[in-house]
Amino acid sequence: MSTVQRKMAARTLGLVLLFACGSETLEPGLPEGPGFLAVRLTTPNTDDGGILFTLSGGPIDSVRVSLKQVLTGDAGANERRVIVAGALSNGTVASFWVPERRDVANYRAVLEQATVIATYEQQTITSYVLSVVVQ
Repeated sequence: MSTVQRKMAARTLGLVLLFACGSETLEPGLPEGPGFLAVRLTTPNTDDGGILFTLSGGPIDSVRVSLKQVLTGDAGANERRVIVAGALSNGTVASFWVPERRDVANYRAVLEQATVIATYEQQTITSYVLSVVVQ
């Protein structure tokens, strides 16, 4: 085998090994193992009184909030619908238990509705942002 053939074989082997490894869904540098992920709200309003959102992306064991009311229900495999009621502002609105916190990139929180605290009138949700982060 010539030098050129050896170099080509080495490059081909390197590419095969690179693609065989696949992609890892776990985020490096994050806490390992089970624990809570947080749902953070960014809202343009100061009068939010409730939100309805769907969590998805993997196993979800339980949902908790502090100083607010929460209702949850299964919406399918690895999916949970959540209502959080009370005076809401920017920051963490809920936390949920997962078997592996480094899978945080797989989880999504999608806002469906938001209401005004005094009247429960629907808010326009185009400027709202929900994000899922390690707590």
